[in-house]
Amino acid sequence: MRRWVPVGITLVALALALGAAAVSLARAPRYSYFAPPPAGAPRAVAELRAALSATMRSSGFVLTVNGLVVDYAAPDRTEVRFVNAREVVIGRTLYVTHSSDGARPRWTTARLADPDVPFAPLWVHRLLTPYLVARSVVRRGDAFEVRLVVPASELVPGNAGQSLLVATLSTRDGWVVGVRTVAHGRFPEWPFGGGRPEGRIDVASYRLSSLGRPPRIATPRGDVVRGSLCGHGPGWFVSCFSAS
Repeated sequence: MRRWVPVGITLVALALALGAAAVSLARAPRYSYFAPPPAGAPRAVAELRAALSATMRSSGFVLTVNGLVVDYAAPDRTEVRFVNAREVVIGRTLYVTHSSDGARPRWTTARLADPDVPFAPLWVHRLLTPYLVARSVVRRGDAFEVRLVVPASELVPGNAGQSLLVATLSTRDGWVVGVRTVAHGRFPEWPFGGGRPEGRIDVASYRLSSLGRPPRIATPRGDVVRGSLCGHGPGWFVSCFSAS
């Protein structure tokens, strides 16, 4: 009987190891992968690309995203109005109102190290770029439904796997005037706190208006002081500025 003891111990150890592996696999993050979506009719693809290209070549427009209004004048000017502040970007120079003395605003200015930050001209201009490569396009009246498979890391940095983007692009008179995009998949790493979303998240919802009528965005006047940035992101400039 004794000669069977080592075998029994080995079998128990193997069972424990397999059980631990099963628990580890059950707890491990799961990621999604998608087959390429079916291609749409060539005519629908061409019509969407024409509307996207015309919009991106526009001399300017007004972008409304999450209730925030962003003026864009091609090729390199934007202006955003927050509740108690304004941001103006001209090229890679950022101006932010940090206080006001009657009718004379006071501004802090700094250079953007990265021109592709939220609400900067490059960021606004390329909002429509991802849809230019879409081949899965279905036209429904004046709207196009677009499906794209992208790396999950494009939505949540560091995530593995893929996400399926389903976007509805509304058009009018040859322009794109609205975009709503939903992402499907798993998002095990979610940087915004709370529960981890499973299944789908809203990625983008915005409107474009006054196409071809660029707003006037001029270099700010008034008291302007040099400053430095400690971060970037929607509205972060206001709280991050420090005089230098």
